[in-house]
Amino acid sequence: MYHFLLGCSILKTLRPFFRKNVLENVDSHDFLFLNTFFISSLVFLIFLYKLIFDKEIYKTIECAKKLNILQIVCFFFLAALTIGASTLYLEYEKQSKNSVMINSMYIKIISALVLLGTSIFVFKENCSWKQIVGVLVVILGLTLMSSK
Repeated sequence: MYHFLLGCSILKTLRPFFRKNVLENVDSHDFLFLNTFFISSLVFLIFLYKLIFDKEIYKTIECAKKLNILQIVCFFFLAALTIGASTLYLEYEKQSKNSVMINSMYIKIISALVLLGTSIFVFKENCSWKQIVGVLVVILGLTLMSSK
């Protein structure tokens, strides 16, 4: 499992540098559309491959047929949230005077705080003081790393 975490961490670390190089020449809204086009193209090619060579895809198609209206609305809402968050993040990177690393650190700090607050107040999860202190130590570490 740790190799998956390492791979995801490396890929997520590289993403802001690629995005920053692209955003120098492309407007953030154009980037969102172009990025979505390329992602959709790759997903479509994977879908075609699985449709031809892997018959397991038919289970996914049957599952999609069984979705009720509420589930479809939730998928649409999730897609809208993803687009909104991506647009906000792209605008933040474009307007920010900080480096890519510092922007990434700030986003991670805010995400940790929002996740902690959401888990405690919305989902009523029991978080121990050890977990809360752990999140605060991570935030402190990210803050120290991003300070000059």
